[in-house]
Parts: sequence; structure tokens; C-alpha cells
Amino acid sequence: MDSPGVMYRVAKGVATDPMQFYSLTDCPQDRTCFFFGDDGFTHVQHLSPYDMLLQLGFHRHYIQEKVSSGYRFELLTLDTRRNAGFVCERATWDGVRTVCEAAYPELSIGDGLWARVRALSLEDHERAARYRFDEARRQGSAHPGYMTLERTISALVDGGGAGTGATTAEIGTDCTAGGVAERCCALGEKGRGAAVVAAEGSEHAAWVVRAFLFHTMGLRGLYRGDGYTWTHDNRRGIAEYLCRNCPRSQLSLGVSPLSIDIPKGDAESE
Repeated sequence: MDSPGVMYRVAKGVATDPMQFYSLTDCPQDRTCFFFGDDGFTHVQHLSPYDMLLQLGFHRHYIQEKVSSGYRFELLTLDTRRNAGFVCERATWDGVRTVCEAAYPELSIGDGLWARVRALSLEDHERAARYRFDEARRQGSAHPGYMTLERTISALVDGGGAGTGATTAEIGTDCTAGGVAERCCALGEKGRGAAVVAAEGSEHAAWVVRAFLFHTMGLRGLYRGDGYTWTHDNRRGIAEYLCRNCPRSQLSLGVSPLSIDIPKGDAESE
């Protein structure tokens, strides 16, 4: 794709932990992250930092939770023309697939499964999974349904256990959160680094992939696959891009602190 020129990202991290500001995300192990383009910045540059976050799709409860937990927010500015090799894609479903395949070569997801992931709503995927993805996000990896790469590989291994040495009995067919956790324990290291071809059109495979995109790649509840952010009151926001994460030291990067002042009315309604 053509270079979007200057791009922006709101980064966050616990103020007392410098490692959370080592890369473009607060977790250096993240392989992808979101940016928004210069055209979008014109829509938010006049807003307060708090309203900017809301316009970018952050939920007010999430902002309050992070601020009260000692997080600080920053605005990162990156000119792609001055950072050769920094590749990004518009965050449409096609762009997400391109970045996912580049960032996670361990996963091999076929056309049919991608089509099913795209076709179903987040609510449909959650009904199939029988748990709320955001609840798992809040608990992190302590929740058995929080889809890390390793858990996703374990859950998507086909009936023959391709590439893992696992048997059908070890894998089973229970893809609820508890079932995934049991398989992760049973597979252990055999599930790591395996090339997985998930069952085309499988309902449980579809929700597993969508949960992985939700938890590991950051495609949260407001993601629609059209390349734009969306607000909780159903207003389209600005163009967004999905990029590869990397250490900040590898980039020519501007960093501006964002002082988040939560309006009294919003704080009281928490």
C-alpha cells in the first residue's frame, strides 16, 4: 500500500515501569499494534486528551481503570517516510489478514475460516464460545479463554494433530474456555510453534480465531473491519492502520505526554 505519511498512536503503560515504554505497546512481546493516519489527527488534535481517547474508540471505563491504576498515556508520532522498512496496512479485514500472516507465521488460516471469522458478529462468536471475550481480557492469561498464540495453536490443531504429535483424544472437541485450558495442559510444549491449518468453516475454529484477534492482536468489540475506528455511540471515527510492533529505539519517533483529566460527571458514573 502507499505510505500513509505521518502516523499517530496513543501508547500507555504503568508510569513506574520503563519496560512498558520500550516498544510501541506496553508489552514488548506484542507483535502488532494500531496507528491512525494524519488525516485522522486533524479530527482529534483540537480535543482534550480524554476526549481524544474517546474519539479513538477507548471506552471511558477503560480509561478510568487505567488512570486509577497508575498508567500514563503518550501520543506517538511517526513519519513512515523517515522510517524505511516500517510496514503498515489499513486495518480492514484484508489488511489484518496480511499483517497476521506476516507477524504470526506459526498460524496458517485458510480462506474459508477467514471468511467465517469475518461473516459472524462478535456476539455470534461469543455465543459459540460461551463466554465474553472482554471478561477474559480483563483477567488476562489467568482466564482459560484468553487466547494467546499458544492456546490458539492448541485449539486449532486439526483432528490428526498436524505438526504437534498430539492425538485426536488429546485435542478433543470441547472448545469452551475450560476445554481449551485442558488441551493446553495436555499438549504442553507440543503445541508451540506448530503450523496449523484450521478446519474450514468450523464454528469453534472461527470463535477461537476471533478471540485470538481480540486478545492478542487488539481487535476489540468496536472493530468492524472497514478500516475505521468506531465509538460506543455508533459514530464512525478515523482511519486506522495495523502495524508490526518494534522497539522505539529502532524508529525516528516523536513522543508527547497526554495528561488525562476525567470529567467529574464521568468519574461519578463509573
